[in-house]
Amino acid sequence: MNDVNVVFKTNHTWVGDIDATLTAPSGTQINLFNRVSGTGLQATADVVFDDAATLTHAQFTGTCGNLPAVAGTYKPAAALSAFNGQDQGGTWILQ
Repeated sequence: MNDVNVVFKTNHTWVGDIDATLTAPSGTQINLFNRVSGTGLQATADVVFDDAATLTHAQFTGTCGNLPAVAGTYKPAAALSAFNGQDQGGTWILQ
């Protein structure tokens, strides 16, 4: 596998409650994001995490809009390139 990107969409009462990690079948794990600034009830996130994104993780965590609270393509907290060269088969876990 050469490039991993993650599409993350959620509808949650407060996106500031959420952080996420991605774990490959091999056990390699990265932190996709730490809690965002958050917003009110029924906040949504519609995000793509990509190492090549121009928007940074700091911009992601500082974003707080309205419906969606955060949207766009951002760099993850840790580089997705950690998965380069790994087998894509198996169970991936998004926590």
